[in-house]
Amino acid sequence: MGTVAALIFAILLSLADLDAKRLEPWFELSKPEGATAKDSVLLCYPFDFLAFVPFTAAKRGHWSVFHIGTATVLVFWFITPLQSSLIATVQQQMVIPGNFITTRVLNVLSNPGPETNSFTNTAYSISWLNSTPPLFSTKMEAVLPFQPVSDTLGSSMDTEKWTANTTAYYADLSCNEAERRTERIPNRFGKSEPDQVSYFYDRETNCTFKHDGFPTFLNSGKNETWKPYYGIFVGYHPGSYSNYYLKTSTCDAGPNPQMFLIIFARKWDINDTATVNAVYCKVKYKASAAQVVVDARTKLASNVTYLGSPREMDYSEFNATIFETMVSGGGPESAVYNGGPFGVAPMHSAKARNVTAVMANTDWDVESNVLGFMFAIDSDIRKYLDANFVASTIGKAYKLLFTTYAATQLMVPQAKSIDGRILYTTETVVVEETFTRILEGLLGAVLLLLISFLISSTRRRTGLIYDPASLAGTMALVANGPDLLEKFGSLDGTSTINELHQAVADESLRYKLQSKGGRYQLSILPGSPNPTQSNSRTQMPLKNEQERNVELGAAAGSIFIIFLAVLLIFLIYIFHYGNSNNGLPSFDNVFVSQLLFSYIPTALGMFLEPFWVLLTRFICVLQPLETLRRGHALASESLTLKFESKPPSLTIFAALKSKHFFLAILAVTALSTNALAIAFGALFNPTSVPATSSLPVMNRYQPSFRALPYSFNFINAESGYQPQPGQSSYLLESQIPPNHFAVGRDDHYYALYANYTLNTSLPEWTTPSHFFLPINIAANQIFNSSDLAQAETLGLNASLVCEPLEVPISLGLNDYLNTTNVRLNVEANAYENAGPGCVFSTNFIVRQVQAESSEDVGVPLAMEAYPNLLSISNTTQENDICGSLVPAIFSKTKAVDRYKPKDKFDLSSFKYKSIVCRPNLTVNRYQITFDSSRQIVNAEVKNTSADEKALLFAGNITEGQFLRSIRQMFQPDLPWEESFKQDNWLYFSKLALPTEWIDLMIQKVSNSTSQFDPATPIEDVDMTFIGQQLSEAYSQVFAIILGLYHERMFTTNTDTLQQLEGTRIASVTRVQMSPSMFALAAGLLGWYLLLAIHFYLFRVSRFFQRLPTSLASEIQLFHKSAALDDVRGTELLTSGQRDTHLKTLKRTYGYGRFLDREGTLRVGIEREPLLDHMSDKEVRNQGLGRIGLTIQYWTQWVAKLIR
Repeated sequence: MGTVAALIFAILLSLADLDAKRLEPWFELSKPEGATAKDSVLLCYPFDFLAFVPFTAAKRGHWSVFHIGTATVLVFWFITPLQSSLIATVQQQMVIPGNFITTRVLNVLSNPGPETNSFTNTAYSISWLNSTPPLFSTKMEAVLPFQPVSDTLGSSMDTEKWTANTTAYYADLSCNEAERRTERIPNRFGKSEPDQVSYFYDRETNCTFKHDGFPTFLNSGKNETWKPYYGIFVGYHPGSYSNYYLKTSTCDAGPNPQMFLIIFARKWDINDTATVNAVYCKVKYKASAAQVVVDARTKLASNVTYLGSPREMDYSEFNATIFETMVSGGGPESAVYNGGPFGVAPMHSAKARNVTAVMANTDWDVESNVLGFMFAIDSDIRKYLDANFVASTIGKAYKLLFTTYAATQLMVPQAKSIDGRILYTTETVVVEETFTRILEGLLGAVLLLLISFLISSTRRRTGLIYDPASLAGTMALVANGPDLLEKFGSLDGTSTINELHQAVADESLRYKLQSKGGRYQLSILPGSPNPTQSNSRTQMPLKNEQERNVELGAAAGSIFIIFLAVLLIFLIYIFHYGNSNNGLPSFDNVFVSQLLFSYIPTALGMFLEPFWVLLTRFICVLQPLETLRRGHALASESLTLKFESKPPSLTIFAALKSKHFFLAILAVTALSTNALAIAFGALFNPTSVPATSSLPVMNRYQPSFRALPYSFNFINAESGYQPQPGQSSYLLESQIPPNHFAVGRDDHYYALYANYTLNTSLPEWTTPSHFFLPINIAANQIFNSSDLAQAETLGLNASLVCEPLEVPISLGLNDYLNTTNVRLNVEANAYENAGPGCVFSTNFIVRQVQAESSEDVGVPLAMEAYPNLLSISNTTQENDICGSLVPAIFSKTKAVDRYKPKDKFDLSSFKYKSIVCRPNLTVNRYQITFDSSRQIVNAEVKNTSADEKALLFAGNITEGQFLRSIRQMFQPDLPWEESFKQDNWLYFSKLALPTEWIDLMIQKVSNSTSQFDPATPIEDVDMTFIGQQLSEAYSQVFAIILGLYHERMFTTNTDTLQQLEGTRIASVTRVQMSPSMFALAAGLLGWYLLLAIHFYLFRVSRFFQRLPTSLASEIQLFHKSAALDDVRGTELLTSGQRDTHLKTLKRTYGYGRFLDREGTLRVGIEREPLLDHMSDKEVRNQGLGRIGLTIQYWTQWVAKLIR
């Protein structure tokens, strides 16, 4: 709008500018002393180039012209372009207030539920697997989630941040070193030297804890390798699996105690004195008003600032007992445990193997599970003998546990209004200071110039009665001046500029507009030399007077046409370049950017206007004479036309009215240069766009498996078998097969569960269904956090293809227990209708479905089983293939009377459906897009015919081994070994709750528990649907396993010189070209080019030596014409009255050769009939006109030939 306003002001200013320049000769002629020719009748300011006028006017002392001319130059070439450059578009962070609400509140949990303990899984995933904290929260505090009431911006949230005043909850720990007293007693096994019993005393709470001393042996009667370290976490409340707790008669810490004890000790050998570090910690759970900043897209907190003083939460707000009991005991109480995946806290042994290897108490992973979260922070066991280090580390670990507990288990939906702000990065409009200061100065200068112009103009007087705005008006003012006309006696339309100056430019001649004898005439003042004297002196032409008008010459025409062509080609080129390269380069400096992309283009557009205005003004002069040249022209078509009195851009309607269409076209063209300036000013727009560039990358790994993950077998220290939940255990690393590596049994499910429940990020290079072979960016490349990269790599996906399976059922005998069991014989082919036979006998003893009480008899029960198949041949290779299959049995029955004979079980009451699912591994080449955190943004499959799968199993790992490993990790929580022998591994439940990870995954994927509900009839269980959910769950587990363990599964690529071509996608500021503005600018330039060619080839007429751009050059055309008789005496008439007078004469006029009254042959304006009119060849056969005539001749010849 600023540019448009400036252009409108420039057009209005051009009106005053034209009148000032056009009437300046008459102002000079109206002076009492008259004026010389160079200051009056030879002036041609309207036809001078715009930029030169102020200098010429200042030199001559024509201050009105100087003031208005300078103001016009400043407005056209400085103020208007500066106005377009004043406002710049930049990327800037904005802050707007918004109405926010918290979406959840902290709820008081009275009793734990089946999934309450899952917060430890989430904390494990955050600690060990690099998962992100709960949304809106950090590792240190839980934050009430919030969101805007409405989408205030209505735009993408990619660059938004939300800031709101919400509530943060955190655990505040204060720890102090415990006082220790010891006494010696015999070892409880009686097989070692006496050890020390320690008493740990806390002076603040008067709490004493007795500990039996450093453990010497692990297994009864069996010596083990000496392990020098010992660690234990002793909570206040007794947990389900804790052997020690503080809540005793020696530790009465008062109501609502919130404290625990951590002990670390080292003893190099059995005879060494133990080094003990014991720390008591007290916990306060606090709430504080906080200002929280989160990313609007990811909902991850980037900053938390506490506001005011925090307050401690009491038991009415937070039941600390539930939380502390679970933390202390490693899991929920047995009363809320339903056999699902949340029965115990996650085991850290696989991740903390270096710690377990030196820990004397192998049961720390269950009994003191909190220690695992400390080891995730720092696993250097030596540091834990420092009390300050222990205090600091437990503070971080405990805060994380509380944060995940509060965020995942305590928050329930409820809205509450809060204050907030939205911070977003957007393209904002800024005012460039340098241009502003310049513009202010120029506007001030223009204001002073216009005031000076008004003052100088109002103080001057003109002798004009009416504006002589046409040829007829000028003729009327000189018709009664014989002395003046005599000065032009030797001149006509063929006279040169030198001859004109010899005739009228004598410095002693004074011209004046005056009233004489009732006549109002332009005349020569008395006392001026006579014509003879005047003509005897040779006068040089003035500098602004030229023999020929340069602007109409061949050189100027050629330059102008070439300039327009080059400008159009350059515009098309940079538009094509911008489209091909995602825009033009930008500059960080706003001043430089605005100068190049706003000021210069607008100034260029404004530069074209004066030239087109000048050409239009020439046509305004030529058009009446061109009409006269063709002969028999009425005065209204020629002599009385007033084109010269209006700015060329505003002669459109007058030209159309007179049917001078080419002049109208030129006027429209001159006016359209303002649209070109606007188009150029709005053509370039700096915008943040994704820019692509070459990025050298390489495959981090070869597409070949070298090892597979293997879940640790946890061995009970007492039984020697796989432990039941809560039993102490240690790691039997000797069972790890070749080409395998140990992993946490459920780690992949912990990460997947955190992703489901908290929307945390998946592992690197992973999507919910695919894993992609990692790409390394070349070390010498800078890759910013906001960049994206594209590269080609392998993508792996595995799914399940399921079909119905018939499973026979029968009653049998369990030899191990000597009791009746129900046998389900699973038999299937490894491949569809082919491959080795796979079998498994899935049994359960009848007492598994017996009611616990008489009230439960007949209660519906549900059971889901996914047995692991073996091959009939029992060979390793075929066992691997069969072990990769996933059978699924969904059954419904009712609880039976426990007193009913076991061998009388009614098989018809056991309803079931079954399917078998076979894995389908696909390997394709993909074009992936990933971010700086190696998260996959997009993946597109590439059509290749190469067998990519064969590469994966070129080493020691077979496809069967690989898929069997995935199958085992798909169901990591298969019951312990003794359960199979006793036929009690199947779990019958009267609740629609998951019993293992596969059940939980199906429920999460389908968002439904109906298939697991015991009350759902078996007929309504859709096994096709179950197969689809199993397949989706399998794909997710497959992808996340490879995402977590790919560094050890794939062969490392050692060829660092083998680089591939990738693509960087970075958000950069590039200058975009507006398609609409480009179309407008290119269209106008194309039109200008065509019009300029037509103008110079076909419309430039030279039927006199120079254009009549001054009063003197006009007079020389008609001073001997009889037409003066027709206008004589009309000088006091208005233009309309004179036009009416000439119409009444009904005479016509022409321009050409005629005989004057003395019989002299002249060329000029004359009343018809003339001797001869000038032909097209005469007036155009020079310069570029020759080319036009040649084209015209051959065009006519071809047309004639065709006819």
